[in-house]
Amino acid sequence: MAQSISGTDLAANYAASARTAARTVEVCWDGTNWVDETSRVQSLRIRHQLLNEALGLPMLGQGLASDATVTLDNRDGRYSTTLAGSIAQTHRPDGIYRVPIRIAMGYSGETLRQFTGEVITAPGAEALGRRTVTFQCQDYSFALQQIKPRSVLTADNRPDEVMGALLDVADGADALFAAATTRNLDYALAVIPYTWQDDENVWEELGLLAASEAGMIHFSKEAEFRFWRQTAFIERAHSLTSQVTLDRSGAVELANDASWRNAYTKVEVESTPWLRGPITTLYEAGAELVIEPGETITHWARLRYVATDIIEPVSGVDYNAVSSGMMDLSSDLTVTMTAYAQQ
Repeated sequence: MAQSISGTDLAANYAASARTAARTVEVCWDGTNWVDETSRVQSLRIRHQLLNEALGLPMLGQGLASDATVTLDNRDGRYSTTLAGSIAQTHRPDGIYRVPIRIAMGYSGETLRQFTGEVITAPGAEALGRRTVTFQCQDYSFALQQIKPRSVLTADNRPDEVMGALLDVADGADALFAAATTRNLDYALAVIPYTWQDDENVWEELGLLAASEAGMIHFSKEAEFRFWRQTAFIERAHSLTSQVTLDRSGAVELANDASWRNAYTKVEVESTPWLRGPITTLYEAGAELVIEPGETITHWARLRYVATDIIEPVSGVDYNAVSSGMMDLSSDLTVTMTAYAQQ
């Protein structure tokens, strides 16, 4: 998650004895124009992490979402959706949800982007003479957690190729995600024999794909989705060179936080091999399907196993269309099928 500061004076500003902290908070209320809300900010916190705090280990595969919490002055009701004329009521009358936000921080008036994401909730609080609202924000992994696609079976694809296909699905399903994010995927080292999606969470699927490479995924501070393969930390310049220098004039209590707990000694991998088999019955309806005259129904068939090919059902062989009096109605029924890998 290292960030380049080339072209800036941030290193010198940080080292200056009279440095002052700087921050900028901008919100895109109308989906197009960014509005500076910095003057109302009372406090903010940003959290990025690659280390699983509970395990004390770097996460293999599944990324950890970045989040931010921003508390703003709301004495005039600017962020109250029920107050007529407020910016929240004008642009977000149904609630402050999935509103784009970006935060920059730095020193001595110069800032650099530190968080890009969306406001997920905005609870308000009131006390005597004081009214605030707290923006609880998450990076764009939140959008991926809401998308659950299904697909056909594909063979012999690298994890980064499957990730690209999943991100394409996300772009098509969520215009906000498509407009706000970019991607940068390392070339994976292995090939997966068979892959498919069956209503699984996209963010979790991306993490599993990264885990198969002993790599990791995350969103950058600029909303770029990144897949780093297992060799990433010996390939990237920012991992091979020093990014910041701390001296005793600016930092006194320096300590090494490395721990034996933060290193893997072994990795256990569970595998379920699949082989292509002969034609077999993968689904049988539990009860008859009742269709009123002139009507259409959609019936989801959940298959027992994943299928490379699905044969369209044939009248008189796989099903029979009859009336309540058992008269043959096959000529009056039209069946169309959309086949996925497991339904």
